Amino acid sequence: MPNEADDLADQAVTFGPFRLLPRRKLLLEGEQPVRLGGRALDLLIALVERAGEVMSRDELEARVWPNTFVQETSLRVHVSTLRKALGDGHGSARFITNVPGRGYCFVAPVARHRQAPTAAETLPDHEVPHNLPARLTRMIGRAEAVASLRKLLAEARFVTVTGAGGMGKTTIALAVAEELLGSFRDGVRFVDLAPIADPSQLPGAVASTLEVSVPSENPLPALSASLRGKNMLIVLDNCDRMVQATAPLAESLLQGTSGISILTTSRERLNGEGESVYRLSSLEVPAESTHLTAAQALTFSAVQLFALRAKAISDAFDLSDADAPVVGELCRQLDGMPLAIEFAAARVESLGLRGLAAGLDDRLRLLTHGRRTALPRHRTLKAMLDWSCDLLAPSERTVLCRLGVFKASFTAEAACAVASGDDLRAADALECVMNLAAKSLISADASGDGIRFRLLESTRAYALEQLMNGGYSAMAFRRHALQMLDLLTRAEADWDALSRPQWMATYCRDMDDIRAALVWSFSGTGDAAIGIALTAAALLPVYELGLLDEHHKWVERALSRIHLLSPAQPVIEMRLNAALVFPSGRSMREGRPYADVVARILDLGHELGEPKYRIAALYGLWGKDFRAGDYAPALATAKEMSMLARDSADSAALLLSDRLLAQSHHFMGDHAVATVLAEGVLRHPPRRMPFAYISPVPYGVAMRIVLARVLWLRGCADQAVEVANDCIEQASEHPFAYTQALALAACPILLWRGDHSAARVLVDKLREHSARHPSTYWQSWGQSYDAVLSIRESRESASAPIRTVPQVQTTNVMELDCIGTLVEAPIGADTLLRVEKGLVGWCAPEILRVQGESILVQGSVPSAAASEALHAKSLALARRQGALAWQLRTATSLARLWRGQQRIAEARELLSATVGCFDEGLDTADMRAARRLLEALTI
Repeated sequence: MPNEADDLADQAVTFGPFRLLPRRKLLLEGEQPVRLGGRALDLLIALVERAGEVMSRDELEARVWPNTFVQETSLRVHVSTLRKALGDGHGSARFITNVPGRGYCFVAPVARHRQAPTAAETLPDHEVPHNLPARLTRMIGRAEAVASLRKLLAEARFVTVTGAGGMGKTTIALAVAEELLGSFRDGVRFVDLAPIADPSQLPGAVASTLEVSVPSENPLPALSASLRGKNMLIVLDNCDRMVQATAPLAESLLQGTSGISILTTSRERLNGEGESVYRLSSLEVPAESTHLTAAQALTFSAVQLFALRAKAISDAFDLSDADAPVVGELCRQLDGMPLAIEFAAARVESLGLRGLAAGLDDRLRLLTHGRRTALPRHRTLKAMLDWSCDLLAPSERTVLCRLGVFKASFTAEAACAVASGDDLRAADALECVMNLAAKSLISADASGDGIRFRLLESTRAYALEQLMNGGYSAMAFRRHALQMLDLLTRAEADWDALSRPQWMATYCRDMDDIRAALVWSFSGTGDAAIGIALTAAALLPVYELGLLDEHHKWVERALSRIHLLSPAQPVIEMRLNAALVFPSGRSMREGRPYADVVARILDLGHELGEPKYRIAALYGLWGKDFRAGDYAPALATAKEMSMLARDSADSAALLLSDRLLAQSHHFMGDHAVATVLAEGVLRHPPRRMPFAYISPVPYGVAMRIVLARVLWLRGCADQAVEVANDCIEQASEHPFAYTQALALAACPILLWRGDHSAARVLVDKLREHSARHPSTYWQSWGQSYDAVLSIRESRESASAPIRTVPQVQTTNVMELDCIGTLVEAPIGADTLLRVEKGLVGWCAPEILRVQGESILVQGSVPSAAASEALHAKSLALARRQGALAWQLRTATSLARLWRGQQRIAEARELLSATVGCFDEGLDTADMRAARRLLEALTI
């Protein structure tokens, strides 16, 4: 029989304009979901279940934070956040009260009932993609502005919300974006530009939010290419310091796409082409009157906001008729500026309403020499911040200023690490952080599992200015950099303890502050030793976010100073050099030669001595040789690595060496061994590899690439396509892996099959993807495939051989090997020489066949003999490799040659036996050509 708690959880609970569905952890206001964090919802559910009863702090903490130590002020912060989201105190709305000394009580009338779910209650679990922060406060007095902006965005693709600092531009933009979530197929992306100091970083910041990579040089075309075909709203917030860079970025995105709309916020218009501007005015304030009643005052949005925020801080606050003129005058003094009003309302509990009004009036008169009627809004906000800080305890003022070094949100732990010092204990710093949140000088976001804090941009700029003037800035920046280093050290410790989504959510959200710490570390007043360690430690999130191109400059900067470290740090130096081995959009000619980098890695591995470092060094050497198409030395290196892994019982290194052996054996033409190794690697459960053994391509993807290629070569053309498709799916969350899955497996397999329509789709995807995640290396592959396919598409007969040399611009031997298997044109001398010397095996039978065909075109008797010799050599090699696909091509070419020599029986016997070996792939271009020839041989 179900218990009472289960029964309540299955019911819908209504109160005021809200409907709470405890089982689904969903709160609706009307038909719109209210996006609250998990802790806030748990707190609301606990209070609603016992509506009318007082729940103690201990009861609530046991319910919301089971088996977890909770800071005394955490519950207070969450209750305040919940009140703001519900609009507690707005008009006559009352939901949660504090009973001093006892706890909290949900006081609104509730109704519990079972009913058929509405459309809103049955919202799909997978919502439109977005990164909008959860709504933590109720927006007041801006419904008309939101409606106007929605209409304006429907008419214009580029809209800027302008207004003074503290006017609520961000709040309005987020409200508009949230209402438009269902209007954009690919969702909404919010980009806060406040943390960006250098305008050149703007495209990278936008790209990072969109989860794409762009080159550091001329990034806008790649960014625009990544958005082609997308239907998305991009919100660029706090453009004030980036006006000159934001306008061309917005223009580039809009000109290069048709389904992108851009909403920006700035104190001034951006003067961009096609820009429409919406000027955000102040909240409505009442005229001066000593007879203003509470009911009359609450018809003005500025007073509504003040009353709502004051009620969220103090249960005792209720706007009376006697207080209404005071609040009206206060809101007029603050020019109806939302941020200033919120600051003021936060002090009602400590100063009382009349004490608040008197103190504020004195401060404003002092700052404006009595000319309050001519008060500029930016001076209003400065006055408000000055006045608010003067009311703080000295320790609170100190903490606020030191928190100005943070670029984005931060945890209480990080705040304490930066704000504490010889003059302030960590515990006291934490208390100050909580008090500052209660006083609305910092915002507390309780939408996740833990509270994260953030200074509004205006407050942060003010705090940083005060910090710089106070003489403590160097120590604050140092502590901030050390905190980022500590965060990244923990990230490495948790690398294999957390799932990839958990790890990224925990450790990849602080990149803005990591960048800021790097800027300080390598500045004239910074500490290069911290910067070097930070650069190396940041590589894990850099790899996961695809930011290696951006991080390259810090790696080079760190390596240029690493000789200054005492004692030497060979492990850090090895990591930094290894980062240069990873393929990226930058060319090695911009730094040290590739061979020099690998030589240094090998020296460091030998110096360190431990097997794991020697294995890591060999990994770098293997990568250099394999990427250069030197498969024989790569195979030798992989074998050496395997021996070291076995001797040291390093299971991760053994898995890595088996992967490298599988790839090396396949490209050398030993497909049977490669298959056994690849299948063995795939039988291992998924694991996060240690730092030194990481690859931008997960081993599951790499081995599926090998297996897909081998399956095609062995004559299993249909299975090859299935594995290649699976490979693409496995790689979808890893940009570099997705490129390889297309370039090395899916695209060539479809081209080998002669499936041109399907190949066109994937070749275009490869070109688009390699433009979004730039790498000249992989962009060349897409261009080469496109050149081959364009020639094929221009011919009437798909089965006729390509004798035109495609216009490819590459010197990459891996790519040239592959192109040699897609055309019948004369093979390049270097490619043929590699085959003859045994430097490459996988394509050797086909390269020999194509060379035989090219000789045959000359038409002389000696050329026929030479051609037959090459075909015979090709056939023998393909049989040794078990490469049935190459056997079929060579048997067809040889049968055609013998037919011309009237050796019909030999031709028929060879071709018939080869065709009979196939159980699948019976509709490929090669099979159709073979069957047509076989029919001609039987006539």
